[in-house]
Amino acid sequence: MSLIKRLFMSRNSRSRARRFAQRATGSRRRRMFLQPFEQLEPRLVLAAISLNGGDVEISGSLLDDHLTISSDGTNLILEDPHGVTPGNGASQLMGDPNKAGVPLSQITGTVTVSAGTGKDTVTFETTNIGSASLVVRPTVQTVDVAAGAIVTASGGIAFNVDDTITINSNAQLLADAGPADITLSISKISFDSDGLASLDLGDVAITVASGAAIKGDNISITATRKSDISSPLRPFGVSNLKAEIMIDGATIEGSTIAIKSDAADENFLNQLLTQVLPTSLQWLPNLTLKPFEEYFFDGVLPGIPAGAMIRGSDATVSIDNSQLIATGNVDIEATTVVDASVSAASVKGATLTKTAVEGFLSHFSATYSQASGTAAAALKGTTSVQAGGHVVLKSDATTTASAASRTTANIDAAAAADPKSLVASFAVSRSETHATTNVESGVTITSGGNVNVSALGTVTNS
Repeated sequence: MSLIKRLFMSRNSRSRARRFAQRATGSRRRRMFLQPFEQLEPRLVLAAISLNGGDVEISGSLLDDHLTISSDGTNLILEDPHGVTPGNGASQLMGDPNKAGVPLSQITGTVTVSAGTGKDTVTFETTNIGSASLVVRPTVQTVDVAAGAIVTASGGIAFNVDDTITINSNAQLLADAGPADITLSISKISFDSDGLASLDLGDVAITVASGAAIKGDNISITATRKSDISSPLRPFGVSNLKAEIMIDGATIEGSTIAIKSDAADENFLNQLLTQVLPTSLQWLPNLTLKPFEEYFFDGVLPGIPAGAMIRGSDATVSIDNSQLIATGNVDIEATTVVDASVSAASVKGATLTKTAVEGFLSHFSATYSQASGTAAAALKGTTSVQAGGHVVLKSDATTTASAASRTTANIDAAAAADPKSLVASFAVSRSETHATTNVESGVTITSGGNVNVSALGTVTNS
């Protein structure tokens, strides 16, 4: 074999070897790159507690959490049966994977409690965070203060939850060392955006049981349940909103006390426009949006020949055998607003009617509207109200039962009018409105200002 031929074969062999080595290396690289992903295992995101500066963040997991918060004089402790992950500045306690804490001495700001994506309950046992403030965010569904527990936060206490707040018997919420404000608030809103039925997300309730005490600066206890009725197309709907505050055998003491229950249908779009537009342009939505809605839903979309709206709201504040002591004003209110407005339209025309069923239905239109509203504010038993300022005790119920139906014939320009055409429209509205303010014989009210007791009712039937 000649020298040139041997050199040529040698170069080819080396080239093939390099290509093989590159392919092998690339394969190994791909295996090395994929290997970490192949070794991944599903992990559960647990509840967690962490310390950042002087603030503590407590968060829930993706499950239905049952978080328990307490303190032992040394640590602020978080417990969850699914497990707790200690974050920055936190540590596992006593080797228990379900319990972690942060040193109380390092908490100087705000302790914030947030939930995960499940239906979460937070229970407070005796907890003292000194001068810090305590905040529960609205992602939490339920807050319970255990019987006999004392929760102290001189910086203030704010429970903002989604479903229920319960202060059990002999429990105490204390922010009077500052003093600082205490807020117990529930706010739940549903949206009638589908135009067919209201989405019922349940009731809201705040309960303060016998022997419980709430002491701070400005005390606010509010339960709000609202439904948005902005959608102009709501031919059918059923709803029954309930907001309840029950205080039995408790003591509430502060600079001011406000206890309010509110269950209402509201048009949030109109409210938004009212807030955005200056006073001089408040008339603009009625001039522009209303004609557009009438044109679009009556002239573009096919008419809906029937409609029914049955809606109700109950708002209750009941204070029994309790003491309310304020250096300023005491305000107790129950408010309900119900809007069961509904409309239907039917159009009869030769070319508009396509089938026998459509032809029959185009002769009629019918609607039914029912609104039921109850607002009740009551002082019962041996309840005592002492106020340095004014005392307001009020119930206010507003109901609107409006049923409108219209049947139109002989409007088809492509066909001659039918002189024998017969059409009919039916509309029925019904309302029940109850506003009750009750002060029982054993109740005492002492005020440094005025005492205003009222029961108001507004009814609109059409």
